[in-house]
Amino acid sequence: MKRKETKKKEAVPPSGKKPFPFAYKVIGAGLVIASAVFFVVNNFLKKETPEEEYMFKKEGELLFLDSLNNKKIKIDIEIADNDYDRQLGLMFRKHMEENQGMLFIFPAEEMQSFWMRNTDISLDMIFVNAGQKIVTIQRDT
Repeated sequence: MKRKETKKKEAVPPSGKKPFPFAYKVIGAGLVIASAVFFVVNNFLKKETPEEEYMFKKEGELLFLDSLNNKKIKIDIEIADNDYDRQLGLMFRKHMEENQGMLFIFPAEEMQSFWMRNTDISLDMIFVNAGQKIVTIQRDT
């Protein structure tokens, strides 16, 4: 005896409209999430850019000596000794004079990494240990 094949009917909600397939729902949700992320990132970047350029503010002087204590160079410095100032660093600077710099002071002597976002000028970085000896120099970072 042969079985009669019956065609399965799709479930139709009472409204009479077919529901969206699952893939369309996932794509729709992805677009909504992507739009939200774009909106948040775009607004963050707008807020991050200041109206005017940050200007150098002299807070001290730093003197470099050779091994015989002869003066090699003196530079004017801004001091970054808290988390906010260290994170801001030299971002949004359009220029600095040759004899100007920023002194980053950290609570502990350890390896440090620097985020150079929105830093438009080339910098030389001089790393100094707790004994006030130059450990390394990174040119044109």
